[in-house]
Amino acid sequence: MPATLPADRIVLNATLHRHARERPEALFASFPDCATKWTYAETLVVAQQAGAGLQSLGVQRGDRVLCWLPNGASFLRAWFGANYIGAVHAPCNLSWRGRLLENALALSGARVAIVHAELLPRLAEVDCHALRDVIVVGGEPMGVFPGLHLHPATILEPAGLAPEADPLLQAWDEMQLLFTSGTTGASKGAICSYAHMT
Repeated sequence: MPATLPADRIVLNATLHRHARERPEALFASFPDCATKWTYAETLVVAQQAGAGLQSLGVQRGDRVLCWLPNGASFLRAWFGANYIGAVHAPCNLSWRGRLLENALALSGARVAIVHAELLPRLAEVDCHALRDVIVVGGEPMGVFPGLHLHPATILEPAGLAPEADPLLQAWDEMQLLFTSGTTGASKGAICSYAHMT
């Protein structure tokens, strides 16, 4: 069923373009932890750069990108970059380790993850399933993780910009894979469309 709102009110990349066009210099986000501020125009560029970085690792439309980061600029960069190119953002609970973490990795089927450096060692304790590339944020990519390729966070800030997904994303396309709280067992993955999240 088609959504009643236009795509630039529902789909993230279209919404970013609309705001960057209508109020480019207005403040979109402020991050006290790093004294950084993004205007709407800057936010669009952040998403396009991060999307290009993900594409350089082979991420395509519909792929899940695991995001294991605290709230802040890096989290938004990962989320917006993934959605900009039509990938599915899959944020994870920062407290997960062991079986709970392994369950999320298995459910997502993600080949690429964006992980905070402090959480990285936990990946050595679990079966990483399909995961192959890990972008490390908040520190240097250090350690030996058989089967995994570690990349610095700068990969999400390339000189080039990703093009919008083609064909354009629609309200019913997948936006996020959200994990349930897991009160009755391991978390389940809820697939959410752009319309659902709106």
